[in-house]
Amino acid sequence: MNYLAHGCPFLDDPPFTAGTALPDWLRVAAPRIRIRPGPLQQALQTVSDDPGRRLLEGILRHQKDDAAFHTGIAFQTLSARITAAFRDLMPGTHDHRPALLGHVVPEMLLDNELERRRPGLLADYYETLAAVDPDWIQQTITPVLRQPPQRLAEFIRLFGTIRFLYDYADNARFLYRINQVLSRVGLAPCGTDVFPVFDLCRRRLTGVADELLQFRTQSDG
Repeated sequence: MNYLAHGCPFLDDPPFTAGTALPDWLRVAAPRIRIRPGPLQQALQTVSDDPGRRLLEGILRHQKDDAAFHTGIAFQTLSARITAAFRDLMPGTHDHRPALLGHVVPEMLLDNELERRRPGLLADYYETLAAVDPDWIQQTITPVLRQPPQRLAEFIRLFGTIRFLYDYADNARFLYRINQVLSRVGLAPCGTDVFPVFDLCRRRLTGVADELLQFRTQSDG
């Protein structure tokens, strides 16, 4: 799951929504730092202020939702289909891009599908996150981590300014974001020949988005 899919059910609770984004923010701002379950659970038992606790609970929700989403048949089926489509374009046996793209492209384009279904959802999401101070987020999460995430607050501000989730609606801008992901893990960029695979993924998401997120309805009752 990506930012909007994680956070959109909780837009009336800004600290919780920020918590659902925090693992992904850290993945970019401090890629060597991870939020480990043990320290997170320990912090949940000791944090007394309500906003801080809601932030940590949002992180926990992110982790639980990711586990359910990735093990669901709907995501595994879609991911396999998109991986195969990328593999047809990149047949090299040592090219690791198809597997990565088959995982992240459906996740990222699911955010665009949610915005397409409910125009204005992204604006509401960014407005909710803007209500939470990035410096407070960094200070609150630092004791849970092995080392301080020095650039976290800076990246959160950049996230709110650039608003790159809007780029997912356009293939050219989406390709730019995908190539940023590939660059971060040391893989070669893609060209515009992947646009048909993006379009295939968009079409399939139109039909399976509800199924992809069905676990959330079940777990929430």
